[in-house]
Amino acid sequence: MFDASGSLYLALGMGEERIVVVNPDGTANRNIFLTSDPVGMAFHATGNYMLAMQTDGVVTKIDLGAGDAKSVFASGGARHHMSTVGLDGCLYNTQQLTIYDDGPGTGDSSVVRICENSGDGFVPQTPPAGDPGMKLDVKPGNCPNRINTKSKGKTSVAILGTDAFDVNDIVVSTIRLAGVAVLKSSVKDVASPWGGELSDPISRDDCGTGGPDGHHDLNLKFKTHDLVDAIGPVARGDLVLITIEGELVGGGSFTASDVVWIKGPGTEDLKSHGHDKGKKDKKDKKGRGHDADDEEPDGD
Repeated sequence: MFDASGSLYLALGMGEERIVVVNPDGTANRNIFLTSDPVGMAFHATGNYMLAMQTDGVVTKIDLGAGDAKSVFASGGARHHMSTVGLDGCLYNTQQLTIYDDGPGTGDSSVVRICENSGDGFVPQTPPAGDPGMKLDVKPGNCPNRINTKSKGKTSVAILGTDAFDVNDIVVSTIRLAGVAVLKSSVKDVASPWGGELSDPISRDDCGTGGPDGHHDLNLKFKTHDLVDAIGPVARGDLVLITIEGELVGGGSFTASDVVWIKGPGTEDLKSHGHDKGKKDKKDKKGRGHDADDEEPDGD
């Protein structure tokens, strides 16, 4: 969970019983120790304090302006599992049992709503505006980023990790590149972010060729012909800003873009002559045609 300054608060369980605070630049700030594992957090709207929901059923108030002084905000509940802040500014916790004010309870799980008396409420658990450190590299190590409309192969792209962004926080199954789902994925350091800014209008040279930089990257493969279909009508030599999007572990979403250069016949020409007609760019050992710029032909 992020605070207003961009610092990250991480709830550590499995006996760790603490919250780790990480500065916006990725360096460690401090630990906030608790009496049991935290499973949810929320900041008060004023920013003066935060709450930690714990596995022992206690909700702990942490006074951020007084050296992280801790006190009991609520107790008497069952083991907490998850929490979120609603649009009403109230906190919603799931707990293992149902416990009523008059004492009796049941074994059914329940949701507990906690509202703050001042009316200020709590802050929804969303990351700060923008995607911290998010960089997309189509065909890592290559520039320009050619996409051949006749290709039968795959196109490789990488979401690049940085000091401020860990690619392991991405939910791979939610990723879409121009609306196309991922074919394969792996984590490996393959490239460094391009340090330039997009031209206006975009240029085929708006890209970089930097190699590994010590940060893990999320490497993805997509069927090239699916991307060509998704991009829509293009002509030979067109430049297209292609966008990737997806969701992050723990909530939130991301987007990032890169420039691709259309190589091969335009899509209207392909419709007229068919995808399989015309001279092939390259043949693999089995005689299958594929784009010489693609990393590998279709198939494993």
